[in-house]
Amino acid sequence: MNRSIIPILFFYLIERTVLQGIIPVLPVLATNISHNSTQASIYLSICYVSILIGSLLTDKISNLGVSIKILTLINSIPLCVLVGIIGFQKNILPLTIVTASAYFLIGLQLNFITIMVSHLSSPNKAGQNFGILNNMLLLGTVLGGFIIGPTVDAWGYKTAFVVFGGGLLLSYIPVAFVHIPPKEIVSKTFDKAILTPSFVWLLIIIGIGTMLTQVGRFCIVIDMKDKQMSLSNISYAFAIGTLIASPLPYLYGYLTGKVSNKLLLISTLISLVISFFILRFAATWQHFVSVIFLISIMLYCSKGVCNKICYELFPQERQATAQSWLATANWFAIIFGYGWVGFASDKLTVINVSMIGCVLAIGIVILGLIKFKWKVNTSRSIEK
Repeated sequence: MNRSIIPILFFYLIERTVLQGIIPVLPVLATNISHNSTQASIYLSICYVSILIGSLLTDKISNLGVSIKILTLINSIPLCVLVGIIGFQKNILPLTIVTASAYFLIGLQLNFITIMVSHLSSPNKAGQNFGILNNMLLLGTVLGGFIIGPTVDAWGYKTAFVVFGGGLLLSYIPVAFVHIPPKEIVSKTFDKAILTPSFVWLLIIIGIGTMLTQVGRFCIVIDMKDKQMSLSNISYAFAIGTLIASPLPYLYGYLTGKVSNKLLLISTLISLVISFFILRFAATWQHFVSVIFLISIMLYCSKGVCNKICYELFPQERQATAQSWLATANWFAIIFGYGWVGFASDKLTVINVSMIGCVLAIGIVILGLIKFKWKVNTSRSIEK
């Protein structure tokens, strides 16, 4: 592994620890301020839409001719300030504006990090590097769950969020000393060129798969609450299920250079099918931990495989756009997944929703087997 990637991985780990850790804290903060669960729900939706917009604009911003490292620094400073002042908001409107602005910058930042790793990766190490990157996502989720909430409980919102913002800024310092190779300027006709059949099918299938992971996670929480399990048991189930899956993104990254990417991606989709089947009959805490473990395979391992597929489908000067499209598809799927499952759970039981999820998961496995026909392009030239 290129040693220059290590500071970027550390930076990404801190980013993900804060981002994943504040996800359960923000709705509590919004509810405390507004005393209205509907306003809190709208607040969260706006935040996720902001991430989506940031992901959509990554390509345009990264093609301004400015170094990706400089763009990351320019993005980091206002992001840290915005995160630091979240805890000081006393009304839902300014809280929404501040948090949505921070999430917009986070959407940019996460893509900038992926692009930097892409530029620093050699063809034979790209899969391993993307696997480690996504292992940082999973590890950040676990650390955030154990650190962020207790920190807020101990220090209060104001002090805790100032510390989180300061931590984000300090974590960038090692990245400032990393040399990132400049990327070539891309022609204006590129946007049409990137939408090859293989890439479009990848976006569709991984988008549906990501949507179903959010449906599954929502159903787990509802089902565990219906079975009178405490919030602590629910939190520990998610933490332990995710922790058990933590070595797998690295393993998948290692295997991308030795096993068919199609086979690896299909295996993550199959884990999603099995998770919904188990969820249909889940009755004990251990059952739910196993479901979370299987969903984590899809949620965290598929990302590294998809990053590697983009790396192989497109040359370096087109990586910013390809990775931006991939991230945008993921965020759009998350937003749609939460909206769909919220509507479906009002009309159907969790069991019925989980069976619908199982059928859809089987559908994308079949679709993947039929439509995934790309060939690995070692020269990394765009697919004709």
